Amino acid sequence: MSGIFFGIRNKRIYHKSFLGHINTGMSRWSRPGEDGPLFWIGNQPVYVTGVLIGAHSLVFVLTALGQALGFAPLLLELALSTRAVVEEGKIWQLFTYIWLHRLSYWFPLEMLMLYWFGQEVERNIGRQKYLLLYVSLAVVPALLVVAVSWLSPAWDIVISGSDTVHFALFVAFAALFPSAELLFGVNAKWFAITFVTIQSLILLAQHSLPGLLMEWSSLGIAIAFTRIPVPEISFGWIQNWFTKRLQTLRNKRQESSSKGPNESESIDAILDKIAKSGMGSLTKAEKEALERARMSLLKRNEKK
Repeated sequence: MSGIFFGIRNKRIYHKSFLGHINTGMSRWSRPGEDGPLFWIGNQPVYVTGVLIGAHSLVFVLTALGQALGFAPLLLELALSTRAVVEEGKIWQLFTYIWLHRLSYWFPLEMLMLYWFGQEVERNIGRQKYLLLYVSLAVVPALLVVAVSWLSPAWDIVISGSDTVHFALFVAFAALFPSAELLFGVNAKWFAITFVTIQSLILLAQHSLPGLLMEWSSLGIAIAFTRIPVPEISFGWIQNWFTKRLQTLRNKRQESSSKGPNESESIDAILDKIAKSGMGSLTKAEKEALERARMSLLKRNEKK
């Protein structure tokens, strides 16, 4: 699996395997551009994915304490109950169910996978689209299950946990970087195909139609967000938003094509500055330049 790590090696940006990250060594909090980290804590960039991991971990601890103190019935109000949504109007469960985790040793591994793959998806598609993807992966499959339950009252389903959402983020990563090598030199797309096939066979054997519906709808959303071009919108503020985004992309392409050599020289100068004065000497603009160079290197590596 490929990732990008910046360091000083003959004044060049070099590539480090398995989902590295930018380590700029800043000594204070800072806020880069819209599609960069949310902020920095010391030398650690914090993305939306990091905030999600922290929130899930906190809720996991609170869930364990709540069960120990006898608050299990209250915690169940967070789980998705199709009957409760349809008959009692508990629509908050369409999103809160992903925060009610099963107390399992697998939870740290799930968070590790979210860190590895979710952060790369966020960096590639941008913060706003990533947040929309995350919410869609939680709400849309839940809505489909509730709709089928309403049409077929025999279905009284209770669902909790975020494993389906986070597995879909791995599929989104595989869709963005199908040739990225994971374990044993196997490409990400083959891992995704294998895991999807195994999980589908398990759900079929269990006659779990709700599980299949949630799995395949979430996979469809993940692929749609990462592989299908956004159609042109012809009305309202949505059209204006996309128009501005497209114009920004065109401007960036023009700048990169006309100022490519200067940008390379600028990166070399930044790395020289790091070598002489340390990571903490970088300005906000220089941090953003490193982030842009990291994304450019990641995309070029994927095309090879």
